[in-house]
Amino acid sequence: MEFPQGRDGPVALYGSARDAVTEAGGGAPLTRRFDELKALVTPGKIIEALDTSPRLPGIETLIGDSAIVGLRGRLRPFLDDPQLAGRPLAVLLDDLVGSSIIATWVWTKWIEDRSELIAWVGDSKSMENACVGYRKGASGLASHDYFDKIDYVPALGRDDDPDAFHPLKPDREKTMRRVRRVDVWIEHGRIAIDAMFQDSGIVPGMRRSAVHEYRVCASADRASGALLAIEAFRVCCRTPNAWELRKACRR
Repeated sequence: MEFPQGRDGPVALYGSARDAVTEAGGGAPLTRRFDELKALVTPGKIIEALDTSPRLPGIETLIGDSAIVGLRGRLRPFLDDPQLAGRPLAVLLDDLVGSSIIATWVWTKWIEDRSELIAWVGDSKSMENACVGYRKGASGLASHDYFDKIDYVPALGRDDDPDAFHPLKPDREKTMRRVRRVDVWIEHGRIAIDAMFQDSGIVPGMRRSAVHEYRVCASADRASGALLAIEAFRVCCRTPNAWELRKACRR
């Protein structure tokens, strides 16, 4: 997520996602599908431009619509299309809503004058119910602490595993990124799932700070797909054993 015209201009969103398979013998993963999305969303959260790869016939009809209110309902006919079934593009389209909401968060770290920041964002009341963390009555709404909080996180790529993620855009100041990872494998006759999610931005000092970071572990019946177990929790990738956490998902 970038702001080519500055903080009061539209946000340009570029999304990419892959389905990759690691064969039983190991080695580099094989990319089976690679999809992309490009969009431009106005400060009023209106879709100004939208394009996808693979191309979805009729997707341009969403231009001029809200990127937030009712968008998932309007996306339903596209998501139900058999040609999109199982494609990572479905996740990119669904993320258009959340990404449009959180994109401007990074600017709260770059506006130094507190009165200017409050005037631009609004008081803490304006954040109420914006997300689970700022639900009505949450302690974080008692002050403007959410303006000051910095939760530094490292890049999710790994020097010792260049195939962990497909290539991402280089870091630039005042940009946001939403990252998802969903690992699926067969263990003890069950489908095991380890997924994580992170929203983060580049803050002063060219460091990355997270605003959201969660993890889900689950297992499902291999034959029916029925969910057998699930656990969701916050996770911080700064912990020394963060990359070993997959073991906790095993049942």
